[in-house]
Amino acid sequence: MVYLSFIYYYFGPVCFATYLAGLVLFKDKQSVVDIFFLFFVLFLFAFHFYHHSFYFILYKARFFFGFLSFYFYFKNYTINIKRLLIFLVFLTLFEAVAINTIVDASTLPNFPEKEKAMSHFAIVGHYQRPYSFAGNASVGSALIVALLSMSKVPTLIYISSIFTVFVFASGTGFLSLTLYFILNSWNFIRGHFIRFVLLLLIVALGLYYIGQSEYFSGSLVKISYKYYDYLIKFKLLQINEAIFNRFSIFDYLLGYTGATAIDDPAGDFGMLSYFFYYGVAGIIITGLIIIRNLNKSNYKTVIILLVSSVHYPVIFFLPGQVIFAYALNYKKSLIK
Repeated sequence: MVYLSFIYYYFGPVCFATYLAGLVLFKDKQSVVDIFFLFFVLFLFAFHFYHHSFYFILYKARFFFGFLSFYFYFKNYTINIKRLLIFLVFLTLFEAVAINTIVDASTLPNFPEKEKAMSHFAIVGHYQRPYSFAGNASVGSALIVALLSMSKVPTLIYISSIFTVFVFASGTGFLSLTLYFILNSWNFIRGHFIRFVLLLLIVALGLYYIGQSEYFSGSLVKISYKYYDYLIKFKLLQINEAIFNRFSIFDYLLGYTGATAIDDPAGDFGMLSYFFYYGVAGIIITGLIIIRNLNKSNYKTVIILLVSSVHYPVIFFLPGQVIFAYALNYKKSLIK
């Protein structure tokens, strides 16, 4: 049933049935600590019921805490990560070829409405990046890297997965892949630090060239230095607008109580939006869940997922919720 999450952006809300996986919470025995986490989250919901509509609470709860359904599910069950990775790589590459040859990307259900999101579509004659199973290139590319970090796959699949990240043409994906290589090569990097610095310099020059070149306009500008520079400045502006211009001391603790469904100045800044609605309490409870489940087998994957979520909220998108929950429960003994 959890596999429904990976076709949600093609088939819509019917795939929310995947959250029924969380019913194992009532079937299997849970630890006292996990039950405490659950009650703390329920307290946050109860508090916000006094300030928001029922629909709004459910909407935000599904998005920010939906991963808990899969978190409890994966306490006792597993999925075949290798097969899932292969399927998602094939799906993404197939879509990339299709939308750059015979299919208009705006006709696909996993893309936004063209009239409302023109920037998501490439100029005619330029490369159109796929949105695939995550409905977002940044999220999809980061999740491919996360799955790769938990898998031991044949060389062909390994290369295809890395190639797929580049096909997404996402700065977040590129950052996630870089982080993946650093985490897997840390001992080597420490022994060859000068070479590593030179490599970073070459990459930086490449990003600079992409930013300056008219040939790489369109989708590929997402991995240029200009985009990173713009992104950092824009995020700082969002932080100032979302928090410093409106928060009281109480809001810092439990989240902004004056917010409505259309009053989210954080926009696509997922982690800021999470803090905006649930404050320090929300950060603490999710942080404790992560720390409690961190181990030598999953720490690389968890780091990749958290870092990649700074821009778009990778771990809060439905496919991301599943992979994040799986990662929290991941141990070498679960490898398939």
